[in-house]
Amino acid sequence: MKSAIYLIFLLCSFLNAEESTKLKIQADFLKIDSYLETLNFKNNIIIDSSNFKIKSQSAIYYKKNNSIELFGSPARIVSKNVAKKFSGHSDEIIVKGEDVIILSGEAVLNYDGIEINSKNIEFNTATGEVNSLN
Repeated sequence: MKSAIYLIFLLCSFLNAEESTKLKIQADFLKIDSYLETLNFKNNIIIDSSNFKIKSQSAIYYKKNNSIELFGSPARIVSKNVAKKFSGHSDEIIVKGEDVIILSGEAVLNYDGIEINSKNIEFNTATGEVNSLN
């Protein structure tokens, strides 16, 4: 039986984010690297926040720049905000802070009734701005 690790981070204390932000991270494996200030997650990862839910196979959290890189075949993200619905999938998803999501590899973003396919998509969830770079 696989043992899952459940962590709830109050980002204001450990991750230097705003007090209202919480992440629930589920993974089969966690490695904490205090020297590099990273958290490495592997296998069956589910990241759940108030704004989105992500599923992937591996992830690295970088405390220094408050970002998470997720990798999968593909990694998937879905918005939980009814007013700003979006979803996407790609080989790699990078979440920077609370508002910027980057999908790279074979990337697909569904937003506002439009499907965007590209090698790299940067999406600002606060403004709705989308940049696609091939």
